[in-house]
Amino acid sequence: LNYSLTGVFYNKKLAQQIGMTEPPKTVAEFEDLLAKAKAAGLQPIMEWGSAKSGMGLAFPLQQLMAAYGPVGPINDWIFQKKGATIDTPDNLKAAQHLEQWIKAGYFPPDINAIEYTDAAARFTKGEGVFTFNGDWQNAAYDTGMPGNVGFFLMPPVEAGGKPAAMSAPLTFGIAAKAKNADCAAFFL
Repeated sequence: LNYSLTGVFYNKKLAQQIGMTEPPKTVAEFEDLLAKAKAAGLQPIMEWGSAKSGMGLAFPLQQLMAAYGPVGPINDWIFQKKGATIDTPDNLKAAQHLEQWIKAGYFPPDINAIEYTDAAARFTKGEGVFTFNGDWQNAAYDTGMPGNVGFFLMPPVEAGGKPAAMSAPLTFGIAAKAKNADCAAFFL
């Protein structure tokens, strides 16, 4: 019935302060913006880390995994294909890259205590140039930051590569006139 899409939201005013005139085209360009935000005394990335809220660091990790390597092995693992694994050299690079961002101070020092709703509220109030989140947050950001929020897909590692995103259907439905509605309901 619908789908979700994750990516990177940004505060347009804060992005202008660090010289961002368009979304980055590579991970390196994005990292350059993170470094500029830190140097300017801004919080580069607002994110949540509390296990109570589903560990928001999974979003940047997923984006980096898709940027660093092919998504086929990730999809195979998600759909439980026999022998599938996410323990790949590319995904290790992505995890190491996320660790570098953490060590560089690009996330709030209290990230492990931040709940999802608090991170969204803090970003809306101007704490953080960027945040990794999904399109389900669009309406709240548009309401709380009218005209001041932008969105882009995670850029690829190499210029000209495909951008990274996570997307999935949120709900399934059975048509009222489905031929085998009971069977479909049983399956779901």
